Amino acid sequence: MKHLLILFFSVCTFSAFSQNDTLELYTQQGCGYCKWTKEVLTKSSIAFSENDLADDILADKMLKRLAAAGYKGTIHLPVIFLNDSLILPAMDTTISLQKIVNILVMKQKNGTLHFAKSKLTIEQLTTATNTANNDCVLRNGEPQYVIIQYEFDDKQQASNKLNELYKQGYTFAGMVQFQAKYRIYSQIFTTEEEANAVLPNVQKKFPVAYVYVIQ
Repeated sequence: MKHLLILFFSVCTFSAFSQNDTLELYTQQGCGYCKWTKEVLTKSSIAFSENDLADDILADKMLKRLAAAGYKGTIHLPVIFLNDSLILPAMDTTISLQKIVNILVMKQKNGTLHFAKSKLTIEQLTTATNTANNDCVLRNGEPQYVIIQYEFDDKQQASNKLNELYKQGYTFAGMVQFQAKYRIYSQIFTTEEEANAVLPNVQKKFPVAYVYVIQ
């Protein structure tokens, strides 16, 4: 975490001497976090370029840039580059998307960062409007492992619980539907071993929690 924050603030400090800073997002349709990020940046008049991962060429370019930056974890969206330096996903998953975006807005306001003024309006944003979804993780055929903490029969109740987790700072919470049940999780893991290692701590608060694989 310390390394990432040093890199992030170093980029911000250096950018104070440049004329315009650049912000580049990689997004996909149906990703609520992508939508939220674009809305916050647009409301703050921060210009950004957007790369839709439906384009295989752009997706391949993003994967190469992540590899060059040394990132090997789960790819949570949106992926964000500030002045060609990776700032999200963070090497330390405790650094939330909300924190990164809020820092960008703050740095723009205090003059540390100098972005071109956005000409977009909220109505022009094209990302799907749903925010409680499971489409903010880029999957390349590899399974993802999550720890299910809640199960609901009613989708609205599940969505309400998911929104509660978002407000509590669980950036990577999500919902999956299986056998007429809506299942809520707060974390994503790349291996079953990682999920099982965390499970005992989760079960102290949620005794019925269990590991679930998303194919």
